Amino acid sequence: MVITVDQLKELPIAPPNLHIKQVIVDFKKIEVVAIVFGKARLFGKSRLVNFADIRVESSEKGIILPSSAMSTTDYMDHQRFGDLTDYSVFTERKRYLGKLVTYKVDMDSAKITALWVKPPLALRDLWRQILLIGRSQIVQITPEAIIVDEAVIKSALKASTVAELGREAEAQALGAASPSALESNNPNG
Repeated sequence: MVITVDQLKELPIAPPNLHIKQVIVDFKKIEVVAIVFGKARLFGKSRLVNFADIRVESSEKGIILPSSAMSTTDYMDHQRFGDLTDYSVFTERKRYLGKLVTYKVDMDSAKITALWVKPPLALRDLWRQILLIGRSQIVQITPEAIIVDEAVIKSALKASTVAELGREAEAQALGAASPSALESNNPNG
């Protein structure tokens, strides 16, 4: 079963009165390794559970937790493990694409299969409202940001933007051409 982290957070949890506080991701393997569960109270005790030990029976039954918890020291290396909530997403050439909205997780393998990125307001006229980035396009996850393949920009452009850029490129090419080339391209003459 492949679901988004938002859908995972909405599933009922057994034992009850718990909710997902944090999803811990291994940056090198690009997969979920643990989930921090906690009570709704502000100062309630948290419980770290290995992702492999979590069972999802169905959307009705929800998440079944094991009786034992893990040690938090297993995931203390902040250079390798962390929560991807609100991470910035950049291309390899450091072009800012936006903020991570959510991501899909394969519940069987724990691998992150896709990212949803919301572009900044300045780019929403040129790009799609939400960018969908596949696992194969993820280059690296660091403690500061997610780095994706440069080709994501081409797929992010709206069709109208691509057509407009194509017309501009054609106009520039014709403008740089010799006068005889322009005459031969003119359908009226």
